[in-house]
Amino acid sequence: MDLSTAVVLIVDDTLKNIQVLGSVLRSEGLQVSVAQNGAQAIQIARKLKPDLILLDVMMPEMDGFTACKELKGYPETAEIPVIFLTAKVEANDVVAGLKIGAVDYIAKPFNVPELLVRVRNHLELALAKRKIAAQAEDQRQLLHILCHDLANSIGSVLSFLSFSEEEFREGLGTYKTAMETSAQNGMDLIELVRKMRALDDGKLGLEMVPFRLDQLVQKSLELLERKFFQKGIKLTTQVDPDLWVKVDGISFVNSVLNNLLTNACKFSEPGGEVRITGRRVGSEAMLCVEDQGIGIPERLLEQLFDSQKATSRPGTQGEPGTGFGLPLVKKFVGQFGGRLEILSKTDPPGRGTKACLYLPWVAVPA
Repeated sequence: MDLSTAVVLIVDDTLKNIQVLGSVLRSEGLQVSVAQNGAQAIQIARKLKPDLILLDVMMPEMDGFTACKELKGYPETAEIPVIFLTAKVEANDVVAGLKIGAVDYIAKPFNVPELLVRVRNHLELALAKRKIAAQAEDQRQLLHILCHDLANSIGSVLSFLSFSEEEFREGLGTYKTAMETSAQNGMDLIELVRKMRALDDGKLGLEMVPFRLDQLVQKSLELLERKFFQKGIKLTTQVDPDLWVKVDGISFVNSVLNNLLTNACKFSEPGGEVRITGRRVGSEAMLCVEDQGIGIPERLLEQLFDSQKATSRPGTQGEPGTGFGLPLVKKFVGQFGGRLEILSKTDPPGRGTKACLYLPWVAVPA
């Protein structure tokens, strides 16, 4: 395992010990940070978030045991492995250290080969755990794609089936086509999940081909227009027909546009307006979805793209949410080489939210 980016925080009140340990670890290609007391170690660890901490036990003012307890009390440092460096190797001391959260003990004076093996083993274990946690989060987000976005397709079909028999017969041709489109969209989503699994496994890339942006917007609106109609929301679309982007069409419609438009509808008051605009800005294609809804509180704006923090809240008519939508949008937009910006106000004038995608512009295919 490549440990060249791993950071080890050395905590010792004796400068000579820090110098020796630092030299040994750097010779192995590891990055090193240092602290000379417990309080300083806690401050540095919370800011730097090192991959491993080598912590001396016997220090003035705050000993290693106390520092370790405090480190384990902060969410940002609780999972960082701590190895105690100490001359106190009695069984009771070792047990006490392990009970408060240390993963190992290294006796002073230390044996260099032994120290390096222990450090490497714990670094590899910590990085492996982090990788597993990231993969679990990816799987959770992938499951959200299926649950959240399939709901749009199935909901579209159900909305047509809610019509009376007479209404349905009168519009049979139109409704049949719309339901077939929604059903096919659901199948496309299932295929997308398969693609994303393969992408995560390094076996498949997204199918990036040029698309007219206005046509992708129209496809999304065909799936969601019933939602806007039911809330009496006016839709205004002005997207340059010569605006081309290179994206994976299925994921762009279902996991980017559908999320942005669903949010605009969800947080708009009944009878409101949502504007969709698209134009070229330099070397980028800019697509914005702007509503005049309730806006996003500042405290949530800071967490919008963090899937680990709950930002879910009900819409203006109690519509439920999951809090995963925008983190997924950002993830996909990043895959397309683009970026996402969100501007929002909760108070007039100018109340509402404006979400803008910036994607690499491509010339009109010959």
